Amino acid sequence: MIMRGKRKRWLLLLLAVLIAAAGALLLHRGRPRFDPDAQLTVTRQEDGWQLAWPQVQGAERYQVQAESQGQTLLEQTVDQPGCTLPAVQDGRVRIRIRPLSARGRGAARTWQVEDAGAIPWPSLTGFEARANDDACAIDFAWQGEGADRYLLYRLGEDGTVMERPMPTYTMYLGQEGQMPLPAYGQQIQFAGSLGRLQGDILFCCPVSAPHTFVREDFLGTEIHLNAVQQEDNCYTFRWNEAKGSGYILQYQTGQTRQWTDLARVQPAEQPSCQVKLRSGTDYSLRVVAEGAASRSEPIRLTTGLSTLYATVWPIQDLEVYADTGRQQVMGTLPAVSACCVLEETEGLFRVRTPEGEGYIDADLCLINLPDYIGELCLYDITNSYDSRYMVHGYGIPEITGTVIVGYENVCLAQGEYLAPLLYPSAQKLAQAARAALEDGYRLKIYDAYRPRQATLELYRITGEHLQDPIPEQTYTGQPVDDLPEGIPLLHELLAGQEADPPVPSDATNGWLLDWAVGGETSAGSEAASSEAAASSEAVPPPVPEETVPQPDVPAETPPQPEGYLTYYQLMTGGRYHLGSFLARNGSTHNLGIAMDLTLVDVDTGEELQMQTAMHDLSCYAVLARNNQAAELLADYMMGAGFAPLTSEWWHFQDDDTRDALGLEVYQEKGVSLEGWHRDLEGWYYCGSDGSRLSGPAADTDGGN
Repeated sequence: MIMRGKRKRWLLLLLAVLIAAAGALLLHRGRPRFDPDAQLTVTRQEDGWQLAWPQVQGAERYQVQAESQGQTLLEQTVDQPGCTLPAVQDGRVRIRIRPLSARGRGAARTWQVEDAGAIPWPSLTGFEARANDDACAIDFAWQGEGADRYLLYRLGEDGTVMERPMPTYTMYLGQEGQMPLPAYGQQIQFAGSLGRLQGDILFCCPVSAPHTFVREDFLGTEIHLNAVQQEDNCYTFRWNEAKGSGYILQYQTGQTRQWTDLARVQPAEQPSCQVKLRSGTDYSLRVVAEGAASRSEPIRLTTGLSTLYATVWPIQDLEVYADTGRQQVMGTLPAVSACCVLEETEGLFRVRTPEGEGYIDADLCLINLPDYIGELCLYDITNSYDSRYMVHGYGIPEITGTVIVGYENVCLAQGEYLAPLLYPSAQKLAQAARAALEDGYRLKIYDAYRPRQATLELYRITGEHLQDPIPEQTYTGQPVDDLPEGIPLLHELLAGQEADPPVPSDATNGWLLDWAVGGETSAGSEAASSEAAASSEAVPPPVPEETVPQPDVPAETPPQPEGYLTYYQLMTGGRYHLGSFLARNGSTHNLGIAMDLTLVDVDTGEELQMQTAMHDLSCYAVLARNNQAAELLADYMMGAGFAPLTSEWWHFQDDDTRDALGLEVYQEKGVSLEGWHRDLEGWYYCGSDGSRLSGPAADTDGGN
């Protein structure tokens, strides 16, 4: 029994010892400790030595002790694996570092420098770091003596140090490199040093000045642009990164012939932008990097016709429908109210109105030609800034060179024009424009929709000056060599005789009849139908419906001939009258179905020579005197379904659309761009001159 008791106590004691040993072992293993091959880096500085050691796993702090020749040089606790030791000139130096953690003190590691005065410090004479944008890399190079290690420091938060065995090194960046490219707005810095390893201590010379890099340093100069069409003429443009502080998407068309900024894009890893291009236009587009020589090769594309975001105006008061079924009427949109097309469907335009978004009849809307057919045509609406109405080169007082009433808002701030035409007529015009382009010509629009107030004023003011004598000089100063013979200008008559001028005989006014015989015999009118315009007698314009206000214009009575050349004589040639050239009551222009236009040679950019200048209100402009160029213009327009006007080679009107829609009411007011419009960025309010008065607006319940 005694033996059993002793054995039992002995076993219990042994078990306790084993448990204690196991606990001590576990506790020891849980404490942080240096790897057996841990290396201490000592870098010489002006004020001492910079010590650095490897990060110990689990360590939260480090206890550092340094002594030399029995004196304590340093004793402190630091949070990071590094500290500064006061300079030591000679003698043995012992450095003891112990990692600390919440579990307790770790095992200390001691490094010893045998003689501080005999350290073989290396010498750095140069350190280069250059960005290699071709390879998206940094090329490093060290120069110096006494080194067997080449150190690369990544300055900043991580403080990475790399040791290289050779004096040159290339670090690749990017997805497949050793480190990612710096983000935009971020810098990366590198510095270099030389080291010499003795035992487990690496002795280093002072670190070089830092080299700083940003993302742009690693980007090339080549830009590759591509375009993807999204809807209608909305495109997404994408390209690769390149040097520069930003990007500009630029365009050039057959008309601009110069690069114009379209969109600006901030630097990004995958730069792109979305834009809506103008309909019916041949584009060249490129991307240029700001502040650098980077640019893409131009890409070319041609846009189709689209009504998306085009400006339209109702030609008359229109009902606004809640849906495409036209069953529920939301309200009425007043005539000539500017709207922005959000969608075209089932013969309707979806637009924004004071009552909200709704649908209006597309066929009864004027559409802005530059928005819809773009550069299929050219535009120069001279009535909006410098009217060219003349009588065979001679300016009409109060008309020539002025802004015609009702056109005040047609010339926009950007140097562009509003050119409204009824939508069905605009579709026909596109057909004529394409036919002309196939032959190397482009239609140039001088006038389209004309408000009735302009028609009445033109007729009234011109009529007041019919008996005025023709001025001594033409409006432009260029001489006219085909004036009628036998009728002198007033200044010529006064210079040639002192007596009162004689009254000319009736034959005096027959100077233009010879060429008219056997040719076109009618003086048609804008207000007359095409059949009436072709009749043998001059037909006065038809009177509009009684609901339309009538102008206070007396019936036209031919004035008595004078002994000198007057506007009336030069205009009519004794056969025509004012109503042959200017409508007295209402014009097809007031219905939005007529336009005045000419032809331009695409290669030269010059207008074709017609028998007269545009808007020459004289018998020289009648169709019977058409030259080959005027006949070519007529072929294109009549081939698309337009009818000519006997007295004006430039005028064509869409009688078929007028009859099909039953258009009867001449619109009084001119158009304006003022109202809410939309683009890819959102809604914005536009002033009457085309300028944006407010940025993108989230509210879509406002009125026009």
